[in-house]
Amino acid sequence: MLFSLREVLLLRFKVPIFFGLLLGTGIVSMIGIQFVFNIGAVTGCMPITGVPLPLISYGGSSMLVCLAGIGILLSISRERNRLRNMKRISQS
Repeated sequence: MLFSLREVLLLRFKVPIFFGLLLGTGIVSMIGIQFVFNIGAVTGCMPITGVPLPLISYGGSSMLVCLAGIGILLSISRERNRLRNMKRISQS
C-alpha cells in the first residue's frame, strides 16, 4: 500500500495540467488519511473512529468512493502519457 501511494504521489507531480495536480493531490490525501487513521486506531495510537482501511476493509460507500478515486487517478495518468507522446511526436 505504501509503495503504491509513493508511485501515485510521484505521478501527481508530473501532471502538466494544474487541475489534474489538484485533483490527484486531493484523492491521494483522502486515501492516505483513511489509511493513517485506520492503522492508528488498530495499533491503539489514536481513538477508534470507524474509518475503513482503503481497499481492504468492507465499507460499501467508502469502497465505491475509493475505487472511483483510483479510476480518476488512472485517467490522469493516461492523459499525462497521451500529452507526453503527442509532444514527442511533434518534436520529431
